[in-house]
Amino acid sequence: MLATNGVYDALSDYGSEFYRNTPRQQWAQVLMDVPKQLGGYQKHSITRWQVYKQTGLNSGTTVVLDCNVVYERDTAHEQFTLFKPYDATNFLIKAHAIVPSKR
Repeated sequence: MLATNGVYDALSDYGSEFYRNTPRQQWAQVLMDVPKQLGGYQKHSITRWQVYKQTGLNSGTTVVLDCNVVYERDTAHEQFTLFKPYDATNFLIKAHAIVPSKR
């Protein structure tokens, strides 16, 4: 989830496309509930990544990251989809899924 454990700082890394599907306050609550369920963040590893470039309408770069995240009491698979329009300097998260392993 969050290498920094800073939920409110992390919310600025999500783009408007993400918040069209999930209200900001609802997602903040999800992120705050993760440590309650899984424990504090310990470490993560990227298990797979893909990069896509699109030209024309909505041109830019999309990166999909699959991560194995270790928390104090469990692990989770997290997938991030990031997008950077061709004229932007930063990527923003447009999708984020958290699936606990349920050990």
